[in-house]
Amino acid sequence: MPMQGTVKFYNFSKGYGFITQDGGDDIFFHVSGITRVDLEDGTSRHSFMPEEGDVVEFELEDTDKGPKAVNIQKMDVDMASEEAAE
Repeated sequence: MPMQGTVKFYNFSKGYGFITQDGGDDIFFHVSGITRVDLEDGTSRHSFMPEEGDVVEFELEDTDKGPKAVNIQKMDVDMASEEAAE
């Protein structure tokens, strides 16, 4: 089940960061956990580059080092507000 949070920190050069949830623990993520989009030339790229304050949706994956966020997608701020109201 997808979860929501806010990018708290992201280190572009090292490719990792943390997502914070309301009332929850910070969740580690790696750039490889960001969804990718296919381009017309047959290549793919990340769907977005995280910045502090971005509202994201993600799934949790259990690893040997603890949970990490995967399938991370940036949410439209309007969409995030609507889902929070439900």
